[in-house]
Amino acid sequence: MQTVSSQFRENLHKLMTNLRSTHPHFVRCLIPNESKTPGLMENFLVIHQLRCNGVLEGIRICRKGFPSRIIYADFKQRYTLKHARTHTTEGSAP
Repeated sequence: MQTVSSQFRENLHKLMTNLRSTHPHFVRCLIPNESKTPGLMENFLVIHQLRCNGVLEGIRICRKGFPSRIIYADFKQRYTLKHARTHTTEGSAP
């Protein structure tokens, strides 16, 4: 019989294995209107949600040619310190 903790760990491991084997895309759910009326879309409300969620800014950045994702190894190689050394601040030990 598994404990709650071991079940959680097992489920988390399965989830992480699944996520690592995929290329996830994210979905943003938007409320089309305040009254929840089918087929009715309030443009101002939708645009407001897109702005607040950063969707419009993300689209603007992608249109300028910046990558929407970068593989961690590529990120690390690109932004690693060229001459890594220990930096100390005043009053701290080296």
